[in-house]
Order: sequence, then C-alpha cells, then structure tokens
Amino acid sequence: MDKKTWVVERDASIQIQQLTSEYLEDAIAMMENSFLRYENVCRALGVDKDPKAIAELDELMRATAKDGVTVIAVDKTKNKVIAAAFNKIQVRDAGGETPYFEIFAKTCQQRSSQAVVKFMLDIDNLCDLFDHCQVDCLLEIMFLGTLPEYRGKGIAKRLCEVSIEIAKNLLDGVNVKRSVDGRELGLEPVPKIVSAIFTSFITQRIGRQLDFQIAAERSYELFEFEGKTFASSIRYQLLTKKYLDDACGVLKATLFTSGNLCKAVGVPNDPEAAAELDQLPRRTAKDGVTVIAVEGSKDKVVGVAFNKILQPGGKFYDDLAKSFRNFRALQIIDLLHNENICNLFEHCQVDCLMEIMLLGTLPEYRKRGIAKKMCEISVEVAQKLLDGVNVKQSIDGEELPLEPVPKMVTATFGSFISQRIGRQLGSIHYQLLTAKYLDAACEVIKSTLFAPGNPFNPETLAELDQLPRTAAEDGVSIIAIDKNKDKVVGVAFNKLFTPGHTFYEDFKKSFNNPRSLRVVDFIVACESMCNLFERCQADCLMEIFLLGTLPEYRKQGIAKKLCKMSITVAQKLLDGVNVKRSLEGEELPLEPTPEAVTAIFNSFSRGIGRKLGFEIAAE
Repeated sequence: MDKKTWVVERDASIQIQQLTSEYLEDAIAMMENSFLRYENVCRALGVDKDPKAIAELDELMRATAKDGVTVIAVDKTKNKVIAAAFNKIQVRDAGGETPYFEIFAKTCQQRSSQAVVKFMLDIDNLCDLFDHCQVDCLLEIMFLGTLPEYRGKGIAKRLCEVSIEIAKNLLDGVNVKRSVDGRELGLEPVPKIVSAIFTSFITQRIGRQLDFQIAAERSYELFEFEGKTFASSIRYQLLTKKYLDDACGVLKATLFTSGNLCKAVGVPNDPEAAAELDQLPRRTAKDGVTVIAVEGSKDKVVGVAFNKILQPGGKFYDDLAKSFRNFRALQIIDLLHNENICNLFEHCQVDCLMEIMLLGTLPEYRKRGIAKKMCEISVEVAQKLLDGVNVKQSIDGEELPLEPVPKMVTATFGSFISQRIGRQLGSIHYQLLTAKYLDAACEVIKSTLFAPGNPFNPETLAELDQLPRTAAEDGVSIIAIDKNKDKVVGVAFNKLFTPGHTFYEDFKKSFNNPRSLRVVDFIVACESMCNLFERCQADCLMEIFLLGTLPEYRKQGIAKKLCKMSITVAQKLLDGVNVKRSLEGEELPLEPTPEAVTAIFNSFSRGIGRKLGFEIAAE
C-alpha cells in the first residue's frame, strides 16, 4: 500500500504515520521513556523501576506491531519518534480458545509485567465488548504514549483519530495494514469497533472528545499490588524537615521557572532573584501547615502547597522585602502582598486566614490531580485547626501552638489550571440525601423542574412533590450543599427500578390533577420507547430520576458532579459495597443492586450525558 501520513495541526513538523520496521525499535524505546515510565498503572505496578519487566512488555509491543495497525508520531526535524499508539486487533475467541493476553501473561516472568497484563484482562472481563457491541473483531488502542517534552500539542488525540481512521478503512474493505516484518498482511480480520482502556483523566478526556462510549469503569482503589491500591502510589502529608529542601526544589523547578507571575517579571533568567525567592517558601514552612505530595516508591517530593497563616498587621511580607535586594524578587513580593486589590480580613470579617501561597507540581507528575488534592488537604488542615485539633507540623522539632487559628483559606491563583482548581474547590459539598435536607431538596426540584415555563397550580405541585419524596426512600439520592449557607443548591433524586415495577401506576392511582397525570404519562412514554432492562441485560436499573440545580448556582458543574456521584453509588452497590442509607441514616438492604444507570436528559442536560458516556437508547 502507498505510504500515507498526517500532520498535527498545532505543529506541521510533527508527522503521524503507520509504524514501519524502520521505526519499530525507536518506537519501543520511546514507549520505555513515556508510557512504561509515567502511565498510572505502570507506575502503580512498579514497571518503571523493573528493567526486566520493561523488556517483557517490549515483547508485547513487538508482537502487537505485527498486526500492522500501530501508529506513530515523528518529529521530522530530528527524524525522532516522539509518540505512539500500539494498536492490537482482537478477535472473539472461538469456544475453548485462550485469550491472547492470557497466553502472553504466561510468558512473563516478572511480577510487574504479569500484573500489567492481568490488569488488562481484569478490565476486559468487566464488559465483554464482543457481546456488548455485537461484533466479532475490534481494534484496541493498547498502549498510548507521548514523550513528556512533546505533550500538550494534541499528539495523543491525533494518534487516536488516525487509529480510528485505519479501522474505518479496513471496515470499508481498504487494506491499510502495514507490515513491520516483511510478511504480507491480509485484510482479514476486520475490526468493527475501536476500544481503549483510558487510565488517566487526560486520555479519558480524549475518549470523550472522540465520542468513545463508556462500557465499564473501575476505581483504582479497587486494584491492589503488593498490598497497596493503585491509588496509593502518591501519598500526601504535612511538610517535615526531611523534605524541606526537596519541596523548595519543586518550586524552583516549577513556579519560579514557568509560573506566570515569575515569567512576567523575568525571574527564570535571573539566578539572583530565584535565590532570594527561595527564602519565601522556607520562611512560610515554619508555620507548620505546608502540604507535600510524595512518590512513595521513590520517596520523592513531586508536589507542594506552601501554606502561610496570616493576621491583620502582620509583617511577614514587609520583613521579607527588607531582606531582598533583587528588584525582580521584590516585584513578586509586591504582587503577592497587594492589599489594595482586596483586604480579605475586612472583606470576610476574619482575624486570621491561611493562604495557599505557593503551589507547584513537577511537570512529569501533572494532570493527575495532585495540585487539587494538595489544595483539598490544605483546606482540611485549616478546618481541623478551626475545630480545635492542633495538626501543625514543625519542621525544626519544636511544638507549635494551636493559635493563631485560620477562619478561612485563600489563594492567589495565577494560571487557568489553578483557577479551575479554585472553582472546583468552592463551597459546594456533595452527599447522600438525609431527612434534614429532604424538604429543601424537594423545593429545588419544585423551583427548577416543575416551575419554569410550567406554572402549575398548588394542587399539581403538591401531587408532583410526592415523586421525589418516594424516590428518596431508596437511599441513593445525592444532594449538593453550599456549606457557607447550609443550603441545598442541587439534587439528583435517584430511583431503583426492577422489571414489572408499578411505581408510576401507583402514582397515577393516587393523582387527581390532570396536569400531574400528564407529567407522569410523559415519563412513562419516554421509558416505553426502549425496554432498558432488555437492552442492558439487567434486572435492576438506577434512574437519575429528577435532576435540578438552582439558577444562581448553574454553570459550576454541579449537575454533572451529581450525576457522576450517582454513577459512583451504583458502581459501589454493584461491587457489593452497601452505601444505601435511609433518610434517617440507617443502612438499607443491599438488594436490589443496579446493573446500569439511566436518565431522561432534556436539551440542557443532554451534554452531561454525553460527557459521562451515556448511550442514547431512544430520542
């Protein structure tokens, strides 16, 4: 076949092409320095520090490449492979045949490489894609990696797009397979779908952008290796003297090098400024409330939130400024300490606050939620101090007093990434619905779903009010609360259904108002368009039954978060973890257990459904 290439729109010097023998070993070496070193599962399983395991997984990539559908990205200015999608054509097993990955796992001698293949098998077993999609062959984007210095250019997404294009060509009868070993490759077998196991929120975002449908999800907390969950490779703790230099080194390599404020005043090109600014985190650390993220397997600080406790009239910044000589370092202090913009003590009527002053994560550990987690823990530290629990951790061995106690947490977020973290960590708290909040949650539904554009009379509203109250009895409804006001601002009333249920029929018998009857008839009509029990091969479903957010709290991702947490609740129940709670807080029976989550999305909430991977059953 003729050679075909693609380019990356953001950088025409980066060329996408199918893997050939010329680049095979370079592509594998590149994956050793990207995917096998940095991918979440590989890190959790210790592949990055086991050369023999890496060598065994190299053999898996060589074998995969023989299928002729692997795609690479090449920097043409250097003739260098910088990214790859190793794609495997999988065929439905004939009766009694052993799956490919199971066969390969038996050839592995190292625990880490065995565990990687076992993880892939475990995920595959969550959902039989051949049955689920009614196909006999698929193309799996098995390993997807980009060198760290080339990330952020859309290369991984482009590799996935080209992989999909290759699968479509094959399905159309065009043999685009490209041999890496001289063998002639036939058109058959032909993949009917493209699948992938997306293991990070970055690749998951690519999946959403390319309209992949979620067939199964599983938390890293549920996978273990050598007694630790996959989620536990990064630990978070208060800063101690042992890690002080390393934590300051993280800031030097991140905030002082690439932070927007520092770049704006020229700190990266001024060693003297950087040396003076090193005193800023060291003095801040003395307050005992700084949080660090440590890579457990390497005992390495990979992220830090230097937190400072401040009071009105404090001289912290003034004293620093007196000791500084470099004008660029002084500019940073002036930018951080600008009360002319907003005096937070007066604005919030407090006499003490904790500021997340300096926040940084090493580049190779970014996009894993580490910065957000450090901010969350910083907020928890402030809350414990406010509750009278002295958690301050001295870096020099001295006992630190509880006072002064911060009444709030602040931060100067200098990038759109940290600003997004700030928005996500606002005052909204999510939990299962309890009796305390039932009336308020019903009012949210009444003022959002039932009222706008539908000025129902009081009788209609009174009857419809019974719908959420009855659904709440199943113990799986989720609410969003503005903690500052102790106010319910959003709710997902979730209802468990089994085949043959009479939920709606019972309501129709109790309703007298024609308008409330029409609402129920509309819901029944929507659900009758598709028998979801048959479609999903399930004997119990959880429906996101009534979803609403108060108008003044919209466009903050609250509805999406409510839906996401509803899915998490269903997944836990399916895994045998009973999270059902009555409105009074008592444990409810685990059964019935939902095997799928459904919803009737309107024009506003439909986008949430797409983002969360809901399949459209009927329109």
